[in-house]
Amino acid sequence: MITQGRRSVVACVVTILLSVCVASAQGINSRGLLNTGDTVSSLRGFGIDGKPLTIDFRSADRPTVIYVVKVTQGRITGFGKQNEANFAAIVAQAGSRFNFVFVVPDDDGGLTGYLREARTAWGGTPVTVLANVPDDVRQAYSIFAYPQTLVISPEGRVLESFQGAYTNDSLNAKPATIEKYFGIRLPNLRTP
Repeated sequence: MITQGRRSVVACVVTILLSVCVASAQGINSRGLLNTGDTVSSLRGFGIDGKPLTIDFRSADRPTVIYVVKVTQGRITGFGKQNEANFAAIVAQAGSRFNFVFVVPDDDGGLTGYLREARTAWGGTPVTVLANVPDDVRQAYSIFAYPQTLVISPEGRVLESFQGAYTNDSLNAKPATIEKYFGIRLPNLRTP
């Protein structure tokens, strides 16, 4: 005999399993992070001017670093705040070897204000800003948590995928790994 509480648990588990099956059948990424070797199509969203913008990796002459973070009311929030100086260091120190795309999936109107200060920290390295990413692109790129760092080859292949702030207790974005991969020194290595 199943009690009411167990029915709720069973219903929840069935719902989750059905969601995963439907996502899989529709070709939606439901497994979490993109893995090294996965391929992705162009990255779409809107530029800081509000116009549609597509990042086509095939037109790139070097790998592209996609940095996804949440900006709310003109400030980076969550663990992304700990990464602000670290991302700026990657841009400033490795800018000649990579193209950079700063992605804010949902702009609440504060992105423009945030960029006034952030661009100063990025130095002279150009960084493309992409906002308001459509749901299908979020699914394809596994944009579910922030911050996230992806490195994409000119062929659209994932070279590296890091989830979280670059801290010692991060599951896959440890400072030593990030420093070695990008050949840089990170200024902010605090542990949350």
